[in-house]
Amino acid sequence: MPILSKRKVLLAVGLLLASSSFSVPLSGALGGLPALAQTAAPPTLGREWVYTIQPTDTLSRIANRNGLDLRRLLSINGLSTRNPLRAGQKIHLSDRHIPPPSQGAAIVVNIPDGLLYRYEPTGITLYPVALGEPNDEDASDPARWRTPIGSFKVVEKRKNPVWNVPRSIQEEMRRDGKEVLTKVKAGPENPLGTRWIGLSAWGYGIHGTNAPSSIGRFSTHGCVRMRSEHVEALFDSLEKGASVRIVYQPAKLAVQGSAIYLEVGRDVYRQIPDMHAHVQRLIREAGLADRVDPAHVHRVVKARWGVATRVERGAPTPFAKLQPPPTPQPSPSPMPSPSATLSATPSASPSSSPFTTPPHPASPSTPQETP
Repeated sequence: MPILSKRKVLLAVGLLLASSSFSVPLSGALGGLPALAQTAAPPTLGREWVYTIQPTDTLSRIANRNGLDLRRLLSINGLSTRNPLRAGQKIHLSDRHIPPPSQGAAIVVNIPDGLLYRYEPTGITLYPVALGEPNDEDASDPARWRTPIGSFKVVEKRKNPVWNVPRSIQEEMRRDGKEVLTKVKAGPENPLGTRWIGLSAWGYGIHGTNAPSSIGRFSTHGCVRMRSEHVEALFDSLEKGASVRIVYQPAKLAVQGSAIYLEVGRDVYRQIPDMHAHVQRLIREAGLADRVDPAHVHRVVKARWGVATRVERGAPTPFAKLQPPPTPQPSPSPMPSPSATLSATPSASPSSSPFTTPPHPASPSTPQETP
């Protein structure tokens, strides 16, 4: 929650051309959108796979079970929450990301990813976060709530913090007709949650939340918001004085052997006038122009899925449409025996129908939050 609300920041866009491997530990899901980590990671973290729909599946259940962002899942499959699923249907799943270079920082937040990357000697852990609102159209400075870009230090750590409401947010409460608060004590109503990690950008920090459904959105007043269990784990592992980098990299490249990965996310703060030209420039500067498939690159840039996928020549088409499951066909009618013919009645009971009941389709998906 920023106190200085009209801070102007310069946004920088970067290229990651990773050529070395990371050692990343395996950690379990922590609930909701979990932290992601894995062992012996190459220049990308996570994986891409095909999943077969089960009879009781919904898209939101699949997303939660695999720690995926529901909106990304819908996007890479060209699906809507209004479309029913069929058991046996196959869909793409991916949590693959290209980590930004740490440059010695303990934490890197890449705004377009909506992710916080925790770098430790033993590896990297990814946490989903909520970040600053792109535009406040009713304010004299519409960009005032954007998360600031730059290099910072951890200067404060507080458990169960009290929230001293900044004047800028009090003004917003008054403008919106809400009760104007000046202080919120620790507890379940506190929007800072259970932990506050203050940064050297005065008024900004990394903190918990009393609104976990907001994680993954751009809805904060500039701070980095995390799930309670995630910020508590981060709080315990982070020392005062640790370096924190907040970067703006909507397009990233990584190379692993002959494979070339491209990740393009949303330009939420509208800093890239022409994303196609920007990506082409990154590819040329990396010396990869002769190795990528232009059609694959175009598809990734146009879709802006926000996950990394292969774009080198000869790679499969990124998230190509999968074949639908076959339509269930009725079973053939059995030949009646002579005795059955003699004893048959003019109207057969439902149980004597020669048709089998088609498999019940999977339940339609129900999103837990509106994009």
